[in-house]
Parts: sequence; C-alpha cells; structure tokens
Amino acid sequence: MNYYKLSENGETAVPCTLMEASSELDNGMRLVARTIIDKDVIVSTTFIPITHRLSIKGEPIVWETLVYGGPADGRGRRCHGTREDARRMHDGIVETLTKVGYRAML
Repeated sequence: MNYYKLSENGETAVPCTLMEASSELDNGMRLVARTIIDKDVIVSTTFIPITHRLSIKGEPIVWETLVYGGPADGRGRRCHGTREDARRMHDGIVETLTKVGYRAML
C-alpha cells in the first residue's frame, strides 16, 4: 500500500485508498510543527499521504521536515513512525540550525 491517511487522533498513518489520501491534502492536521529560525528561514514538518519508501517492506515514510530559505534551503529529512517521532525530527533540525549552524545541513 502506497497511500496513507492520519488516524483519527492524528498520531499515526493508516493505509487508505488514493481518494482518501488526496483528502488528506486539505486536512488541517497535516502540520506537525513550523518554526521560524529568523526572518529568512522557516522549518516545517508535515504528514505526506504517499509513502516515500521504495521497498514494500518496512514502515511507510510519511513525515517530512524541510528547511525553507537560507543556505540550507530545500534540505530536509523524512521519517516513519508517529507524529511524536516527526516532532523529534523537527526539533533536531531546528536545534542543528540554531546551535551548530547551516553548514551541518549542507
């Protein structure tokens, strides 16, 4: 199964049809976190309803964190698991950018 929607509590991904996955694009629960680093840099983590896992084995990769702006623009990470896992990924990238600097993401 390549398509996923959020569970009713929004914490995990559950398999679904293409039509159900497309409805997730308008779902206000997709956003996990959005952090403004400075006036030019934003870090955003969201649920993506189509897995990025290339193999049929393993958990679906349905959470994505991206950096918008600055030297690390377009850099990011994806993960499987729960909303909490995605939040930890987001916080880790924000910490890297604020404490270590952009070079760590390049």
